[in-house]
Amino acid sequence: MNIGFMPIHQILQQTQEGQLRMLAAGGLQRSHVTPDTPSLAEASGLQDVDVDMWYGFYAPAGTPAEVVEKLNRDMIEVLGMPEVRSILEKQGMTAQASSPAELSELTRRDFARWRIIIRSANIRGE
Repeated sequence: MNIGFMPIHQILQQTQEGQLRMLAAGGLQRSHVTPDTPSLAEASGLQDVDVDMWYGFYAPAGTPAEVVEKLNRDMIEVLGMPEVRSILEKQGMTAQASSPAELSELTRRDFARWRIIIRSANIRGE
């Protein structure tokens, strides 16, 4: 039996066509596009398991604050467009804008969380 973790937006079509069977969605909650599939937290019985993916929009370190704020305003506008939201939702993704500070905190928390997991499992790059 072959099994693996894949982002929902990459396997949704194969799942809908019956080529793949989704056992669980990676987040704490069920995905809105696969409401009959349990979340990984539900399926595993672990309340703090969360391997859901997110994407961020980054600029190089040292980018002037006013440029970062303008890019953030523009990204919020794009993510608010109904056609963009619709395209993302059809792929199982949810458009969620935030501030540069919130993205920075999310990034810091996830890096810290995965660093602990990688070190405790002694995972090495090849």
